[in-house]
Amino acid sequence: MYKLLSLLALAVLFAPAVASAQVTTIPTGTAPITGIGDFINWLQVLLNWIFILVGILAVVAILIAAIMYLTAGGNEDQRKKAGAWLKWGIVGVVVAIIAGSIIPIVENVLLGQ
Repeated sequence: MYKLLSLLALAVLFAPAVASAQVTTIPTGTAPITGIGDFINWLQVLLNWIFILVGILAVVAILIAAIMYLTAGGNEDQRKKAGAWLKWGIVGVVVAIIAGSIIPIVENVLLGQ
């Protein structure tokens, strides 16, 4: 059962990478960071990737919770475990949404953009 869930989670996790495999240009390197603006841009890109990863993991947790709940049958312990997975998956989605929106809100307040 856990092997199936692990394979499903990996398939969902790597599906975007497989879909974007048709990229025709390969970046050859990155420009050096020469100032604070470059560092802030680099940090924003890094944080965006982290938020995307957290969102994907949260959705995978919700999917795992659904599968656990559907396969629980009458087992109350399994249903409680699925409920915990669902709760933390929803918390992960909310955290990813809030974390992804904090940077633009702070930029708008501080810089007036």
